[in-house]
Amino acid sequence: MDDPHRRRLARRLGGTGMIAPRVTPSRRLSWTQRHRVRPLAAPPRMSRRARRALVAIAALTLTALVVAAVAWTQAYRQTPRPTDTDRADLERAATSAVTALMTFGGPHPPAPDAVRAHLSDPLLTRYDAERADVVLPDAVAASAQMTVSVVGMAVGEFHADDARLLAFLDQTVAVPDGSARGGGAGPPGAGAGAGGDHASTAKWLVMRKVNHIWLLADVRPVGDVTR
Repeated sequence: MDDPHRRRLARRLGGTGMIAPRVTPSRRLSWTQRHRVRPLAAPPRMSRRARRALVAIAALTLTALVVAAVAWTQAYRQTPRPTDTDRADLERAATSAVTALMTFGGPHPPAPDAVRAHLSDPLLTRYDAERADVVLPDAVAASAQMTVSVVGMAVGEFHADDARLLAFLDQTVAVPDGSARGGGAGPPGAGAGAGGDHASTAKWLVMRKVNHIWLLADVRPVGDVTR
């Protein structure tokens, strides 16, 4: 009888004269083969309609960017820039105007008409109604005196008919004491003495060109964005 065990043994010997070790299929693979990362599946292809829509959107975006860049360049080139002469004329007019406006009281204050010659609306209308009070509240009632000197000036904005400058000022304010005004109680700062109170401040000066002349249209505290 043919022994099945003999047949299996003969197949294992394979004519080599030795029995081959029994190895599982998994051990016949190398580490790289057993841990090989399978490539990711390719993403689905975009349809022709979707590709056309994407190309159109990209073209529109690029066109909008180009138009915006050209418009900004044109606006930048067309923005008037003051020459040295324009800047000097503007700063000279602003210095004269703010000095005339903020100098009052004392033995030789500027005449109202001399101050008005440096002003334009809306500041001119307010000055006609309030005089020195437009600069210092209750200055007229308190017989206050003020002098100012401009220590620095910088052009913040410049256009053909209007401009804005940042002015750095040293100002001195003196208010007579109560006895000099009939014994009444003086306002805050009364009795400061003949020398007055000294302070450094900064103001925005809004200038407007009227009949080719720069005039002071408004005085704003630095940081005031309400006007």
